[in-house]
Amino acid sequence: MKKLHKFSTTIEAIPFSIAIFTILLFQKTSPILSGGEEQYLAYAKQAMNPEWIKNSFTLTEKPGSRLLFQWIVGTCLKYLSFESFTVIARILNYLLYAIALGQLFKKLQFPKLWTLLVFQLYILGKQSFFAGEWIFESFEPKTLAYACLFFALNTLLDRKIFVSALLLAIGTYFHFLVTGWFVICLGIYWIIKKEWKLLLPFCTWFLLQITPLTIYMYETILKHSSHFINGINLDWIYCYGRLYHHLGIAISWDYFLSKQLPGIVMAMFILFVLVKFKNRIKELDFFRSISVIAIILSLFFVVVALYDSFILNQYALFPLKTYPFRPMALAQLFSYLILGVYLSKRVTHRTTAPLLSLILIVLFVAQTIKNYEFYTNYKAKTDSFSEMATYIKTNTNPESVFHHENLHHPIPETFIRITEREALYVHKFTPADSEKMYQRYMITNDIGGMLSGTNHVIDLQKKYHLDYIVSEGSCNVKDLQLIANFNNFFLYQFKK
Repeated sequence: MKKLHKFSTTIEAIPFSIAIFTILLFQKTSPILSGGEEQYLAYAKQAMNPEWIKNSFTLTEKPGSRLLFQWIVGTCLKYLSFESFTVIARILNYLLYAIALGQLFKKLQFPKLWTLLVFQLYILGKQSFFAGEWIFESFEPKTLAYACLFFALNTLLDRKIFVSALLLAIGTYFHFLVTGWFVICLGIYWIIKKEWKLLLPFCTWFLLQITPLTIYMYETILKHSSHFINGINLDWIYCYGRLYHHLGIAISWDYFLSKQLPGIVMAMFILFVLVKFKNRIKELDFFRSISVIAIILSLFFVVVALYDSFILNQYALFPLKTYPFRPMALAQLFSYLILGVYLSKRVTHRTTAPLLSLILIVLFVAQTIKNYEFYTNYKAKTDSFSEMATYIKTNTNPESVFHHENLHHPIPETFIRITEREALYVHKFTPADSEKMYQRYMITNDIGGMLSGTNHVIDLQKKYHLDYIVSEGSCNVKDLQLIANFNNFFLYQFKK
């Protein structure tokens, strides 16, 4: 027992920033690109080097608020491999998280062990009550926005309004909606508190700073955006055809009840607790209030999602396209932290410290091992395709267009990066531009089941200028000629 007490004392001596950084470093750092990294890093490289995948349809996308991200990342990828950049970028991003949150936790005098434990539990879970938002995972435009947001929280507590507005504006230039939804929650909070002396100068300064970005996004995206093309509801494609787990959460009763409702019920329970016991931890009223506002807003949009899906037959109302459930990640994080502070006040530190330390280290080691196992399993999957990728890079024209079918995760997401060839369709890479969304939708309808014999292969080859098809497992289509076969991956060329 004495050893556990000594161990807990050692952990409590570690600064918050170092402890948080260590957790993220060991449990989230990896050269494996997530699906989002595969998409956004490829977009960035293509934007800064259009000759990489010449005349690419899949990787050519209007950046919107990713403009700054694409310039920074695309420039770095001229000199670094995707894997090397991913490791470096994640480490730097986690360092920003650790510094900002470490300062915040220290400023608020959070209990060390309870705070680290709930933080560990938070990153082990889904990080959002429902709708799939996350904060601590990989490196994307939104993770830089969250870093800016956490730094802004420190300055907000010091009432440095202009610095806060500046930091949140910088975050907006990486991701419009992450900081945008937080600013809405913050504005509602100040209105309720009648903090006009904070609200008015903050909004004026913040809006002034994001005006150039707003004008740019309007001129390049919103001004030319369409809701319907040839009778196709493009908003439906965006909300229900691809991103229903984030937006059209009521796509069906079965999906809503099994995948989303449990988290919604949990959010409602947390809302009840935060309102019921609002006087128990008055020093955290700001975070409690932001969480309450975020949950109420999100629950309102749950009603909108249900109305849209089951009354309007999935019309895809505009609010759903704004990712209205994104604040749930911050609400869950703040709620966990409040819970940690509350529990620390209800128990004796000396009796619980050894147990908390033991639980914390067990979770840390278990998740670190799990992270390593995930890396080895993932690498084994991608390595099985490496021979085929090498063959494609060596023996096909760089401007060739490929269609891949029946490939299992993660090969479809990695295909363009590791072969350096254009793929006609990648499910993960969802465009936001209306014209491109329509084109992608038509491609999806055309090529589905291409190797099953239900479509006219030659007609599709001519329509989309396809050169090769890659399949996991062989196929028997008379218009295709087998070129290569590695580890059950088959490369076919169209017969001339």
